[in-house]
Amino acid sequence: NVYWAGLSLLEIIRHTENLSESLKAFDLLWRNYRKTIVTGLALSLMLEDKKLKEKVIFFVKPYLELNVANKYLAGQIYNHAEEK
Repeated sequence: NVYWAGLSLLEIIRHTENLSESLKAFDLLWRNYRKTIVTGLALSLMLEDKKLKEKVIFFVKPYLELNVANKYLAGQIYNHAEEK
């Protein structure tokens, strides 16, 4: 099931302290579940972390252009991306 697979990858990102594991999980989300809200939640979460932010910042525009996220999540992603 697409929902559970994406959610499992989100949980890896949320709970691991290993940068490489987070990036691998996000890569799988991006390649397989790009047009889901779960990918947006993962992106937002990763943008909160300074180390991860520099690795995923370039996904912001392509994700927002998909118009998948509701206005609240889209705003959160945008705001995290703009924070210094």
